[in-house]
Amino acid sequence: MRARENRRSLLSALLAPLVLAAAVAGYLAIEGGREADANDSAADPCAEGADITPGAYLVDLRKPIDAVHAALPGKLLKATASAMEPGTELAVYALSPHAEAPRTLIGRLCKTVDPAALASGTSKHRAADDCDVPAQAPAPLRAKARDFCRQRDALARRVDALVVESLGQAAGAAYLVEALEATAREFGDSPGTLAVFSDLQQHAKWYSHPERELADWNYADMAAAWAEQEMAEPLAGFPEGTRVTIHYVPRTGSTEQEDWRTAHRTFWQDYFKGAELAFEDAPVMAEYVPASLVEAPNAMELAAYELERLRHSQAEVQRERARIESDRRKLADERRRIEAERAELAAEREQLAAARTAAGPVAPGTATDQPGEDA
Repeated sequence: MRARENRRSLLSALLAPLVLAAAVAGYLAIEGGREADANDSAADPCAEGADITPGAYLVDLRKPIDAVHAALPGKLLKATASAMEPGTELAVYALSPHAEAPRTLIGRLCKTVDPAALASGTSKHRAADDCDVPAQAPAPLRAKARDFCRQRDALARRVDALVVESLGQAAGAAYLVEALEATAREFGDSPGTLAVFSDLQQHAKWYSHPERELADWNYADMAAAWAEQEMAEPLAGFPEGTRVTIHYVPRTGSTEQEDWRTAHRTFWQDYFKGAELAFEDAPVMAEYVPASLVEAPNAMELAAYELERLRHSQAEVQRERARIESDRRKLADERRRIEAERAELAAEREQLAAARTAAGPVAPGTATDQPGEDA
């Protein structure tokens, strides 16, 4: 009996340190995981509270796209996403048939990978794009690059599917100005990146390019017609410094002609004033007959519009909070600077007083370096 108890005591003595070590290791693993998660969140440019650059890709499928060019919008989306700066969140929209909800959200993509960082330290490899990842790149960067490419390609496939679905359909209402204004309000005061694939022909009851003569394609007339609408907000436009790329689709019989195209671009240059605007011509595509404008939004489309407005309002609140916090930090820094200057001045006064005390009182009638006295 005593021998059995001794064996139990010995076994307990041996197991106790092992159990304690396992518990400590588990605790360290949990805390280490939490710290890693926190570090990853802080390093993620699109994490909540991070300084995010807005981006948008707007594709106009309300007018016919030639079948031979059906893959073009998706390719341009991939190129736009690859060219984004890290810390940019790209929202991909298709033009909708309803003024109340002028955009349909296809998806969002956050870019967290810097191609230059992937290629750093690899003298024999230069990344062609975000998906051309050198094997020498750190594993976390490779993982982020793969995730970015997966999401980017998935969005491009969605755009491709929407293009295929639109083939053969008649042209419809195109609320391009409304979609651009919704995007501008989403950007707020933050200059971002905007890419548009469209023939840039607005087709609405209040203004329609297809139903007007070339001489009437005038931005001032459009702005006046916009202001006359009931409940219309002033045209917001995009903040100065926004990079705008228009993948411009010329149409046979109209904007394929140089004078029409020049007049049309001048129209949109007036709208995008202040932005860094660039036009890139897509292939000329077939003309179309403008549709009758009698459509109304359904419940789901109105709900999507309200969700977008809510998201925009929440983003505005977050930006305002960030501004307030930034001002608070600046004020605190200024207070600390003033306190430091006060302390420095007080120290100088104390040093001066100490120096005067050490020098002692000056005897009456004593003068030093009096003018006119011999040395």
